[in-house]
Amino acid sequence: MKKNGNFTVSLAGKRQKDHDFMRMAWQETRQMRAQRRPKTVYNCLTALRALQRYLESERPGLKGRLPVRCLTSYLMLDFHDWLLSRGVSENSVREYLRSLRSIVNRCARHRLPLRGDLFSRVSTSALPSARQPIGQHDMRRIHEAGVTSYVLRRTFATVARNDYHAQVNVISVPLGHRSERTTAIYISREDNGKSLKIRQKMERGLTGSCGAPGGTKKCPPISNR
Repeated sequence: MKKNGNFTVSLAGKRQKDHDFMRMAWQETRQMRAQRRPKTVYNCLTALRALQRYLESERPGLKGRLPVRCLTSYLMLDFHDWLLSRGVSENSVREYLRSLRSIVNRCARHRLPLRGDLFSRVSTSALPSARQPIGQHDMRRIHEAGVTSYVLRRTFATVARNDYHAQVNVISVPLGHRSERTTAIYISREDNGKSLKIRQKMERGLTGSCGAPGGTKKCPPISNR
């Protein structure tokens, strides 16, 4: 055996025991839970569940296992592309891969024969956020429109799920939820046009008109009922 960065790499020509990476990964995550690292554990569990779903969908012959010999940079690339095809954002995909890399590093400490180039074909660095803070002027108009922060968050979750078919685990990230169950509470499957009415109400509050932004026709007063 020889060391290559953070990974333990098997020497060519020597047969290694066919370790199951998934089994070792779940064990390492349970140990992290015992060390009371909730945020790290949550991220790792989310990534492992996604990898498990990928294996069940794309590699059924493995029967939920992931032998170390099958854990390659090409599999990581295929997993990356599979997540994107499922509607997961690029930034969330990279977060999953960072969590998997953390688990791989922990498994390597047990001399698990892992390849040193597992993440050479994917990027794990976070993308710059395109979100911009809302100014005080816009916040005041939203408040005057009678739209609370809870309504905004619930509308975002409902629209993302019902209109854009985003996965619950993806929606939970911008909401800051650690549990998908909490996010599910925010999502109303029987919207009945409520999200559209709220968006129209917000537009009135932000533009001060009943038309498109920049319109001149003033809106009638909005009831808070």
